[in-house]
Amino acid sequence: MPRERHGRVSLIGRGVTPTSYFGSQASSHGTISDRVAESENEMAEMQRVAQEKDEERQRKLDEIKRGFDTQCEAMEARFMETLMQRTSLSKMLDEQDEY
Repeated sequence: MPRERHGRVSLIGRGVTPTSYFGSQASSHGTISDRVAESENEMAEMQRVAQEKDEERQRKLDEIKRGFDTQCEAMEARFMETLMQRTSLSKMLDEQDEY
């Protein structure tokens, strides 16, 4: 295998340079300020999407919490009703024992 030469793309052929093979960096990527602006725009978009996802997760979490609160209130009401029934039944039995 021939010794590599600076400025040449290995095993591509004679006379091929990185610029001719890959294209010039300036034409494919734009200026640094363009790349920075593009990166900032991408970052802003990612932050917006992340914020939307966080808000959606919070809405779902709030909905689940409301469901649990509703279930808890219903269970508490049934418990209190059962307790009242048993208390009144216990009083009735105590009154019968007195006679």
